Amino acid sequence: MLNDKRIRIVTGHYGSGKTEFAVNYAVKLADAGNKVSLADLDVVNPYFRSRECEELFQKKDIELLGFILKEHGMDLPAVSGNVAKALLDSSREYIIDLGGNSAGAKAFASFRNMVTPEECELFFVVNANRPETADFPGVMAQLQSIEGTLNMKVTGLINNTHLIWDTTEEDIERGEKLAREVSEKTGIPIRYTSMKKDLIPQLKGKYSGEIFSVEMYMRKTWM
Repeated sequence: MLNDKRIRIVTGHYGSGKTEFAVNYAVKLADAGNKVSLADLDVVNPYFRSRECEELFQKKDIELLGFILKEHGMDLPAVSGNVAKALLDSSREYIIDLGGNSAGAKAFASFRNMVTPEECELFFVVNANRPETADFPGVMAQLQSIEGTLNMKVTGLINNTHLIWDTTEEDIERGEKLAREVSEKTGIPIRYTSMKKDLIPQLKGKYSGEIFSVEMYMRKTWM
């Protein structure tokens, strides 16, 4: 994980779990002693946004960027120019939580010329349990739309197939099969397979990429 490029853009279809992945990624980097910034650029989905973890970020000394209004109840389809702050600061690890379709990708368009492929990862989160990305054509439609809007190529796939608290090995296996098909046909590597930490002992070594342990920061137990 620490070998990834400094700037990581995380995208994926609504419900894929991309925000949970992005938050977990930022926390892992901070816990490893890095200076970390996270930008909330998801202007498509008003629910389960990374800004809801502001208290956690303060405890972990993670800089939160991206939105204009401080009040959580106020949501505008716009982002702040402070996004550029961490793009220009090479001392900080930077996670960008981006909306998962062409409209969401446009939120980063004005900053696109500030990054190069040599310094930026574009991760696409795959959740085979979502109807829009349950098969190869669905994944490719979303992936290519985002690539076209950003004029960037996806550099890594993340198998994040889940049913929240009820996730089983069968769910992860379904995601592995789909992610592997996408990887084989596009050449994009599977970088991470995410799962709840209680599944790791029995599943470690069975799936592609690095196993990524996920805490449910975005989901309360009653959800």
